[in-house]
Amino acid sequence: MFDVLLTFDRPIFNVFNTWAAFAPEVWKAIAIYGVYTVPLVLLFVWFIQKQRDVSLTAALAGIFAWQVLNNIVGAITGDRLRPVSLIDLNFPDQEFIFDRPGPSFPSDHTAFLVAVIIIFWYKGNKNVAWLVGAITMLTTLARVVTAQHWPSDIIGGALIGAFAAWLFIHFDTWIQTKIVTPFITFAKKIYL
Repeated sequence: MFDVLLTFDRPIFNVFNTWAAFAPEVWKAIAIYGVYTVPLVLLFVWFIQKQRDVSLTAALAGIFAWQVLNNIVGAITGDRLRPVSLIDLNFPDQEFIFDRPGPSFPSDHTAFLVAVIIIFWYKGNKNVAWLVGAITMLTTLARVVTAQHWPSDIIGGALIGAFAAWLFIHFDTWIQTKIVTPFITFAKKIYL
């Protein structure tokens, strides 16, 4: 399967990867740390905008896409080497908090971010959706530029994130009643 995808991926990857020559440390920093700006956005929505239900639902959808759906798809499709394995770019073995992800397909960063964007949009916080969308575009571009992902990894992650968000939207009433509202009630009791 991945051999067929390489005929799609290689020409696109080659174009974007040439951008790494311009400000390589900036691209590398965005590729590694860009996704970590989104928890700050989630905290802003929780504490400043006081939209706790929106923040929590977006976070849960992102985590579901990243930790559940991505792992299922990754187990089915098998390990795909990252393009960085073909080039030595001296990426750290550990990102800011987590170990550097293993297989390339699908992109867990993208799955998480796309799920968050769609939930913010669905819940009516379009300004935050646009902000997370900009972060997503820059982060996913940097992940391809720095050879962390093939373009099809990003597309696969986006589809998974969209599917996770669709599930959360479809089951919104149940999620709000059984998970979000009880959690927020508890959080208020401990002054969060």
